[in-house]
Amino acid sequence: MFRRLFYAAACVSAILLVATLIVWPVSHYRDLYAYYDTAGGDEYLLAADSGRALVRYISGFDPPRGWHFGANRPQWSHWSYGSWGTPDPDLGPGYVAPTFLGVCLYYLPPGRLRAYHGASVPFSYLTLLFSILPLLAFRSIRRRRRLARAGHCSKCGYNLCAHKPGDKCPECGTPVAERVP
Repeated sequence: MFRRLFYAAACVSAILLVATLIVWPVSHYRDLYAYYDTAGGDEYLLAADSGRALVRYISGFDPPRGWHFGANRPQWSHWSYGSWGTPDPDLGPGYVAPTFLGVCLYYLPPGRLRAYHGASVPFSYLTLLFSILPLLAFRSIRRRRRLARAGHCSKCGYNLCAHKPGDKCPECGTPVAERVP
């Protein structure tokens, strides 16, 4: 059960990795965004701009309701991994978001908006994060195949050369499969 769950998570992570690798170069030419406005005046945003992924929540806003998708010219081209502050083009030149190694956290104290929270992360970090599970799954599959080819149990590694197919592994109880040439 755990193995199936692990491989399912690795597949989802691989899909996110491919999506990240596709959106990353596109984000340098276009600001891609999708946001949803609720009836209560809340906005949830997911965007890609200038090599960064942005997630944001705004409350106290009265935009048109529903889903909105679009692409504009990049607005965040002035960020770097070494900067300590990044100006937010949506809030104007006076607001600078604290930044550490390219990761920005946005928080605007209550005022004209009830809440403004967000974060932006470089796509390079997301690529590294989403590649971990697929690499571990690939390593696990390779190990199991190598053990099966050598005549060992694919689960615990016990030497099964003296056992026939259909027997059970004396260590863990896994059924012995036919040897793969």
